[in-house]
Amino acid sequence: MPVEIISGKEKIIVNIEEPVLVSEVVKAAGIELPMPCAGRGKCGKCKVRVAGAASKPAAAELALLSRGEINQGVRLACMTMLTGDCTVELSGESYGDIMSDFVADDFELDPVGSGYGVALDIGTTTVAGYLIDLATGKVLEKCVKTNPQRAYGADVISRISSAVNGNLQRLQGLIAQCINDIIKELCPDRGHIKHICAAGNSAMLYLLAGRDPVSISAAPFKADCNFGEYVEPSELGIDCKNAKLYLISTVSAFVGADTTAAVIGSGIYKNEDTAILLDIGTNGEIVLSRGGRLYACSAAAGPAFEGAGLSMGSPAVEGAVDHVRFDGKDISFTVIGNGEPKGICGSGIIDAAAVMLKCGIIDKTGLIKTSGHKFVGFVKGEEGSGIFTIPGSDVEISQADIRNIQLGKSALAAGIKALLNAAGISCEAVSSVYLAGGFGNYMDVDSAVSIGLLPFEKDIKKHSIGNAAACGAALMLLNKKLLNYSNSLARRVETVELSTNACFADEFIKNMSF
Repeated sequence: MPVEIISGKEKIIVNIEEPVLVSEVVKAAGIELPMPCAGRGKCGKCKVRVAGAASKPAAAELALLSRGEINQGVRLACMTMLTGDCTVELSGESYGDIMSDFVADDFELDPVGSGYGVALDIGTTTVAGYLIDLATGKVLEKCVKTNPQRAYGADVISRISSAVNGNLQRLQGLIAQCINDIIKELCPDRGHIKHICAAGNSAMLYLLAGRDPVSISAAPFKADCNFGEYVEPSELGIDCKNAKLYLISTVSAFVGADTTAAVIGSGIYKNEDTAILLDIGTNGEIVLSRGGRLYACSAAAGPAFEGAGLSMGSPAVEGAVDHVRFDGKDISFTVIGNGEPKGICGSGIIDAAAVMLKCGIIDKTGLIKTSGHKFVGFVKGEEGSGIFTIPGSDVEISQADIRNIQLGKSALAAGIKALLNAAGISCEAVSSVYLAGGFGNYMDVDSAVSIGLLPFEKDIKKHSIGNAAACGAALMLLNKKLLNYSNSLARRVETVELSTNACFADEFIKNMSF
């Protein structure tokens, strides 16, 4: 029985004689699928599209797929049995990611105009752009660049301070040029681009608009602009004269347009269950959906989860250690691109911290131990300043790296607890968690739970949804009603201000320990 494997432009035929897992057929074709959980059906990363004779999805598989994905024929390779003639289509990215064909629950194609559109997600660390055919809803190209404003600070507080102290024009010019570079790569003939929709945290939109962020620089942190409006691209130095540029509504000073867009992209605003949306970046945007109400906060997680600020930190690029495992005897790791390890990215450092904790290399306080465990030979320095080398590599994890992870994971966990407290519920009331962003998409949830980043049980229903902010921006381009609705949605969200929140302060201290 022939099975056709489609990977990009390549088609491979594999013959099977009896029912076999998709993952085994793909492996027989010489192709490796992302399987951070080693095929145990835990991570939901091995998504493929299956057409033909295959087993029906069981409850465990359905728990890791959205209704939109199921309608697309998306399946998990580690759980799906092929029983006859079939076609298996692979994707370089999760089908939960915006780069898949555009399918969303209750989504109606009613674009804001004709031609091409660009959806922008302006992050503190990276800026992502997606070229969309407005007539079909298909994503044609993707481009991601480092935010050049990083030269003025790794976090929003540093950038706001720099802008207030005289560098606003320079910061605005840097992000405008970055967007120009992205648009040029997405579509060399810019005349075809008719609409641009931009998401970003509040500080990033202030800096893009060239607006003095003094109102969000100090207490009481009341934004004097919430955007939700069209602006002329040329006024911001964006060279796309035929396009209209829409800046999505922010919620508050520290809950930005990226949160508004992510809520739309994830569909959590329609969720009947109690659910958490977590978009992990330099700032961790957290949204709780409960009984028709939306609560949100922004926790300063720091850049470590994006590979920055670590002694050997790296973005999720070729050469970065992306996962670390312990099988009870040995520590192993995987590297993006399967080459020599050169550094470690966010998902890798979370795994590494979980493994170090399990092996006794760090204690509950985060101290790297120089004795009392079987990997002593891989630790150098003294307690308090120890450095652990991942066996089989030259990648080092310092005591300062562990402290950075503790600060970031504590901020995120405490932010979640603060939202739950505002809603008057406990962690047990949450039925599902939606993990957005590049880091959230590849993070091993079991590792995150093990170190206390996610204050939930390991069997909570998990959805890795890719770049939800960019997805929301794209959906607004593809449906006028959603673009109009985004303004009222942003006003609906109830902000929980963490800087003055007693629950957050208490939980932050409690969650510093592993």
